[in-house]
Amino acid sequence: MKIYGEINGLKTWHKQRLLHFYESGGCSFFPQEKDFLWELASLTEELGKEIGILLDRRGKVHGVILGDHRSISMPRELQELVSQNKLGFLHTHPSGSGRLSKLDETAFEMSDYVWMGALGVKAGKPESFGLMFGTEEHRKNDFWLWEELEGLEVQRGFNLIWEVKKTKNHSHEITIEERVLIVGIDTSAEWSIEESLNELGELVKTAGGQVVGKIFQKRETPENSTFLGQGKILEVLEAIQILNVNTVVFDDELTGVQQRNLENFLNHKVIDRTALILDIFSQRAKSYEGKIQVELALLQYRLTRLTGRGISMSRLGGGIGTRGPGETKLEVDRRRIHQRISFLERKIKEIQEQRKSRRKNRSDQEIPVAALVGYTNAGKSTLLNQLTGAGVLAEDKLFATLDPTIRQFEFSSGRKILISDTVGFINKLPHKLVHAFKATLEEVSESSLILLVIDASDSNWEKKQDAVQKVLNEIGLAEKERIILFNKADQIKDSKILDKYLRQGNCFLISAVEGTGITGFLEFLEGTLFQCWQKKKYLFSYQEGEFLNALYQIGRVYKVEYLEDGILVSSEIPGQYEAKWKKWERR
Repeated sequence: MKIYGEINGLKTWHKQRLLHFYESGGCSFFPQEKDFLWELASLTEELGKEIGILLDRRGKVHGVILGDHRSISMPRELQELVSQNKLGFLHTHPSGSGRLSKLDETAFEMSDYVWMGALGVKAGKPESFGLMFGTEEHRKNDFWLWEELEGLEVQRGFNLIWEVKKTKNHSHEITIEERVLIVGIDTSAEWSIEESLNELGELVKTAGGQVVGKIFQKRETPENSTFLGQGKILEVLEAIQILNVNTVVFDDELTGVQQRNLENFLNHKVIDRTALILDIFSQRAKSYEGKIQVELALLQYRLTRLTGRGISMSRLGGGIGTRGPGETKLEVDRRRIHQRISFLERKIKEIQEQRKSRRKNRSDQEIPVAALVGYTNAGKSTLLNQLTGAGVLAEDKLFATLDPTIRQFEFSSGRKILISDTVGFINKLPHKLVHAFKATLEEVSESSLILLVIDASDSNWEKKQDAVQKVLNEIGLAEKERIILFNKADQIKDSKILDKYLRQGNCFLISAVEGTGITGFLEFLEGTLFQCWQKKKYLFSYQEGEFLNALYQIGRVYKVEYLEDGILVSSEIPGQYEAKWKKWERR
């Protein structure tokens, strides 16, 4: 029996208590489960360090590892033990949150554990428990199951590990509010520091955290090694202690060096705006397509932060670090991440090809596509629901919906179009996300026109619109034809401030919730998509019936006559389709 890891200075009493985990039979649950978890939580608080336990399916302990305050380094001796036996890894989070993040999911996928659990500890007591697991078959097929359990439902969670037989996702969202301090620098940029930090606070709220304080420093550029000046860092440290902060979130993307230095100095979890957005995306992604695009962005983000750590495959998440120290292991981790990135990029290319095929089918059917685009929480999903009854999630949160949705809409004239809802944009949107979501954003580039949705009730809408335009420029859609919809008319106190915009022919004031202003917008949309209508007669052979169906989709069919030599159709079609249908035209 041996205690591994950071044991320098360990008192004899604490060592005896840690060794007792071996002797007690481990986490064999009833009736010892609570004693086991409470002792684990108590030691975590007293030592101020993470504690890791290797367990088999019977709850027997095969290893006890002591880490520092935010990560655990797995000794090579135990790594070999894990690879030879079906073992799980339970570790503590001194932060109080047992939540397992997308980054933890990646760390689990790259290890040999059968399961991974996290026990959140607060004030020396068990606070929450998270669990991630997968069978060998699931792991082999690049799939694993995971569950987050509220409270301390440990027995139910561990039963799932051994009883699950089907490929079924047991995912339950939990809401553990972390106390968050948000920090930024005022560079006198286009956005004021107050506006930027307020939006960061909304992101924290969306991710399930509670903002308990804000700190900013006026600087022209960030400090290279610590982002903030030394004096301001001391102010942050004091605020952490006074406000009982769990996590510090910075308003800009930190370099790997800055993040490491800040974590060492503040002795708390530090994440940046990019990591926060990625975390929200990982929570919101429900479809297979959305999940792999988010995972690609996560891995690309963390790859640049691997250098020099030598441990920590998930320090950015719940504080787990399961990789052994040393440059050799670091290179192995880097190679595995590169392999995973290559795999995900291949999958995204497959998605692009599938989307390309679907777009070709829509093109063959001559159905126009209008793409909803706009800042997050502008009301795009609400508008889609209003028009098509799509039933997609629409909440007053940033990035309430992530996965793309395409629905058919029929005008009163009978003409049909497709409306696509895409991911919302935001200020300082990580370039990695734009790159990873290019398969989704191609839906916008291939659309007939853009429906640009703006939250007219937001006093900051013009700056937000500039942020949207920057992304459109980045994906080559600066000049794409668009209709501008000033949404949330029901929340505007004085609409006269928009008069100069509404005088433009392609701008409309609407309320997606109440439906006001929708009629005028739809008339303009129909006229734009189906302009220059021509009255035509077409003769199709009886083997070409699919063209008659296509004609119903794009135009108006007035009369159909079944003659000896074919089907004669009297119709009216948009001018842009005239040349394509000329071979069937009859005078």
